[in-house]
Amino acid sequence: PDEPKPKQLEVTVADLGWFQGDWQNTDEGSLSQEVWTRPQGDCLLGMWRWVDAQGASRVFELLSICQDETGPTLRLRHFDRRMKAREEREAPIVLALVHAAENRVTFQGKEGELTVRLTYSREGSQLIARLEKTDQPAQEYRFQRVAP
Repeated sequence: PDEPKPKQLEVTVADLGWFQGDWQNTDEGSLSQEVWTRPQGDCLLGMWRWVDAQGASRVFELLSICQDETGPTLRLRHFDRRMKAREEREAPIVLALVHAAENRVTFQGKEGELTVRLTYSREGSQLIARLEKTDQPAQEYRFQRVAP
């Protein structure tokens, strides 16, 4: 028997233009920065980095949200300062869109054995990312828009 296809949400990558911009948090002297391009074609791209209070780059993250059969899908990979990937060589973390509302989206998938939920929302000039993983406390990141 054919497996049922996941229900497609009524949202496309083109609806995610509110992600676009340079978003930063400089609490405690460190820099947490997330930059998103505007949607072009069937994808938008993002970059996140963390620079510690002493000015050393610690982690980079490359993200894409591309239109797949069932809707937008977020893929991401982490790298150290020498661009060595943390995840498996050919396996980014893949999170499918599971909820969408105005200026709010939630992606969910697996990272190894853990279930991962990543929710982005926009409140005025703030981009908020909430990361939830199985059996771990949720983490919330608040970014201020510094450039369109």
